Amino acid sequence: MAGDQSVLHLTGTRYRSKCRHHRLRFDPKWMYWWRSRKRRDQTRGCRLYLRKSAEKVRKDPTKSVVYDQYEEDREKYLNDADFNKPANFTWQQKLSLIIFGIAFIVMIWGVQQKGWYFTEISVVFLTAGYLMAIFRTFRAQSCASLR
Repeated sequence: MAGDQSVLHLTGTRYRSKCRHHRLRFDPKWMYWWRSRKRRDQTRGCRLYLRKSAEKVRKDPTKSVVYDQYEEDREKYLNDADFNKPANFTWQQKLSLIIFGIAFIVMIWGVQQKGWYFTEISVVFLTAGYLMAIFRTFRAQSCASLR
């Protein structure tokens, strides 16, 4: 009878079979097991493929899909970069980092102690964003630009 209920659950019609493998085929537990095994195997396959392709690109960077953009990106982003000297933060950048850190700590405290969920977390980060924009003296036009 348990097999009949699982078939009713999946198909919406009653299917009575004396044969055991028919009931097993429609058993939801078996379906979930098969799906989880299939998903695990697919994940392993993706990992193997990514590992092999990353190793191939590490050995020979010209085999990368984006190799033609390498020099252009290097000139654009690392033109004047000197990684040996420490970065100089302005007081506004330091204050923004402190505000973000405090917001993150408040968010963790609220979730653990007060049971906050998505709405309250959103309010914390929205408030932090407004405070950072005020202290960094952004104007609406500069916040919306893509530069």
